[in-house]
Amino acid sequence: NAAKLAADAGIQVLNGKKNSTRDAIIYGAALILWQQKRYPDVQSASQAVTKTIDSGLAKAHFEKAQQPS
Repeated sequence: NAAKLAADAGIQVLNGKKNSTRDAIIYGAALILWQQKRYPDVQSASQAVTKTIDSGLAKAHFEKAQQPS
């Protein structure tokens, strides 16, 4: 199932895997943040997204969201 494969690939990125999926996630998130005027350019947005993934903050946020409220 394509959705499951995509979700699994995203989880692998949160777990530290560096591949083209990671690049696509970073680029997509950076474009959104830049378009929302949260960063002055795509490069600085990309650096922020990369830092958030590499620090484990993105994974922690994802895991917290998975817990029942």
